[in-house]
Amino acid sequence: MKTARRKFLVPIPKVPDLDALNDRLLAQCLERLGTLEQGDKAAALLADLDALRALPAAPFGA
Repeated sequence: MKTARRKFLVPIPKVPDLDALNDRLLAQCLERLGTLEQGDKAAALLADLDALRALPAAPFGA
């Protein structure tokens, strides 16, 4: 997490809303995925992407 925060969120991105931030982060992650060598890091990132993409059909009421 610390590495991702430093790579993608420093300096703090200036975006109009969370959707724009999410789009920007996804693009940066996919770009980074393309530059990683195949191995443990790439496999872990692919597993994370698969696990994090699906959103619930209904909002979660906290």
